[in-house]
Amino acid sequence: MTARKAQVAFVSAILLLLLSGVAALLAFMNLRRGEKLVGHTHAVKDSISEVESLGARLSRSMLAYVLSGDERFLGEYQANLPSLPEALDGLQKKTADNPLQRTNVSRLTEMSGERMELWKSAIELRKSGTPGRAEQEAYASRSLALGTRIAEITRAMKDEEEELLGERRQSADRLFRLTLAIIVGAFGAALVLFFIHYRLLRGELERRQLAEQAARQAEQSTRDGQEALRRLSIRLLQMQDEERRRFSRELHDSLGQYLAGLKMILEQVNPADSRQAALLEDCVRMTDQCIGETRTMSYLLHPPLLDESGVASAAEWYVNGFAQRSGVSVKLDLPKEKLRLPPAVELTLFRILQESLTNIHRHSKSPSADVCLNIESRRAVLSVKDAGSGMPEHFLVRFHRDGTGAGVGLTGISERVRELGGHLEINSSSSGTTVTAVIPLTPEQIEYVDISATAKQHGSAA
Repeated sequence: MTARKAQVAFVSAILLLLLSGVAALLAFMNLRRGEKLVGHTHAVKDSISEVESLGARLSRSMLAYVLSGDERFLGEYQANLPSLPEALDGLQKKTADNPLQRTNVSRLTEMSGERMELWKSAIELRKSGTPGRAEQEAYASRSLALGTRIAEITRAMKDEEEELLGERRQSADRLFRLTLAIIVGAFGAALVLFFIHYRLLRGELERRQLAEQAARQAEQSTRDGQEALRRLSIRLLQMQDEERRRFSRELHDSLGQYLAGLKMILEQVNPADSRQAALLEDCVRMTDQCIGETRTMSYLLHPPLLDESGVASAAEWYVNGFAQRSGVSVKLDLPKEKLRLPPAVELTLFRILQESLTNIHRHSKSPSADVCLNIESRRAVLSVKDAGSGMPEHFLVRFHRDGTGAGVGLTGISERVRELGGHLEINSSSSGTTVTAVIPLTPEQIEYVDISATAKQHGSAA
């Protein structure tokens, strides 16, 4: 709702600015037209003044020539004479838009023509050399009367132009004030709308920031919860390993010893009856089977080789036993050197191998598997590959996204690897699945030892 209001305010401000711009443009055009009319009025007044000035100059030159007979005044008169009709013609063009002034110009032109005829007659009389004093006075009297009438017309024309000038100046002032009011009002209203838009956007931004902050806090809480859950999962796995180790030891040290003692007792019994002897032989054979199963179960829970000889020997023992029990052909590639790694790393690598081969036997139904353990100076890499039909696509998508969806076992070993700073990769297709675990190491964590004797010692236990 706030965003909608902010959008309305912004659009209104833009429209107001556009409308004010159009109104200001129209006002400026009218103002410019008014300024042109004012300039035109000044031009008309200048033309009227020019007609008056030329008439007075020609009258003085003519009168000076008539009184003195000096040819210089006649030359001045003849030089200025053509300018008067031109000035009258120009004045007529400039007043073409004003009917009253056109009438005045027509009268002014007619009277100026009569006056020039009188000037011409007076000059011709002076050139003839006859006295003609009375005639000259008549010409002068008629010229003076025409000049007076011409002066009255020009004065009326100037008054008319002055009145027009006042009106046009007032119109120009009104347009200027109107334009200024439109611009100031529009920009003021636009500023108010932009301020409202800014306040609305700021409020929306603050609400979004609060929402983002709440989302970050919720995300942080979720991460904290996930981290706590991951730590709990790691702790449960550690407790499971400890329980397996303890249970393995109990099976080996208690039940295994009891079964071994029972076998020795049974072997000492020597019945004379052949039927009892057969039963006793069956008991000894079943006791051997129980001892073997107990030893195998104990070693599967936590092989002693893992603590005594390292992950390479434990892996070799487990792969051989797995191949015999499951019928899956396993190709094993181990480091040539006998190495020892930190106990947590060796246990994690062994559990990954154990879980991966178990999944191959249970789910992929692959007839073969390839196991490769590569220990470098900076990392340990374990890969287990089968030739099965692959994993469902949605399992892989979920596992790559958040580490889930691939089963409890793979999720558990993924947490184990992550706890050690490494990462677990699963690549699957219709031709098989490859599980790869990469765990970082430091050179100081790798120990080169000779454990061949220990490996041989436990070889028969498998």
